[in-house]
Amino acid sequence: MSRKFSKTVQKIFGIVALITILAMTFSSILYGLLS
Repeated sequence: MSRKFSKTVQKIFGIVALITILAMTFSSILYGLLS
């Protein structure tokens, strides 16, 4: 059960990291277009 839980946490962490990277990339592109 704990192994399945850690796998789920790893998946959630991976999704959060991906969203953060995408958001940072998007904001930097937006900043580049505005300035």
